[in-house]
Amino acid sequence: PPVGPALGQAGINIMGFCKEFNAKTQEQQGYVIPVVITVYEDRSFTFVTKTPPAADLLKKAANVEKGSGEPNKNKVA
Repeated sequence: PPVGPALGQAGINIMGFCKEFNAKTQEQQGYVIPVVITVYEDRSFTFVTKTPPAADLLKKAANVEKGSGEPNKNKVA
């Protein structure tokens, strides 16, 4: 989900977050990167990036756009 509205609601500088996030994850471009953001009372923040979901890693390794919509009937090869 978009983080812009949530960060704006918390009073976080969205551009500052984006710059830090992009710098920290530049070698993982193209992956979905889960992140846990901690916002402090003074509107400062820290964040921790997590490992991409296994499904995304498998799709990237298999070189497929998306999985099967009907896994019991249609196989992705």
